[in-house]
Amino acid sequence: MSYTCYLGGMDVPTPAKLTVKIKGNNKTLVLLNKGEINFLRFPGLTEITVPLVFPMLGGRRSPQAYLDMLEGLKTGKKTTQFILVRCSPDGRTLYDTNMTVSVEDYSIAEDAAKGLDVAVDVSLKQWRSYGTKTATVEQPVESGRA
Repeated sequence: MSYTCYLGGMDVPTPAKLTVKIKGNNKTLVLLNKGEINFLRFPGLTEITVPLVFPMLGGRRSPQAYLDMLEGLKTGKKTTQFILVRCSPDGRTLYDTNMTVSVEDYSIAEDAAKGLDVAVDVSLKQWRSYGTKTATVEQPVESGRA
């Protein structure tokens, strides 16, 4: 099975692993003589942790190009698509993760064990569109009195 990963409109090196956390928003309350109860609510925003390794040599882009993309998303307060496509050996798409996200945090780790490559842990958070809705109220047309 092969994977292809995209972030910020760029194909990024496929992470060795990926953590997706679907957050809960439920609230609990303790009732006298009844114990604890749970108020079920709409789920919170999904969080994704992506450990990436940007190769210094032989990669499609330089590590600096990826770091510039991350910095631009973070400082520009921009959302982007995170896409992870899973394909079978015969090339059929099996399942994909495609989510609008914001770059919450990222950390760059210098590790001699990784040689010249640059290791970056990226924390992403789901972004949901929001805004106010407007409504137009129309007055009913009075019919003529006979």
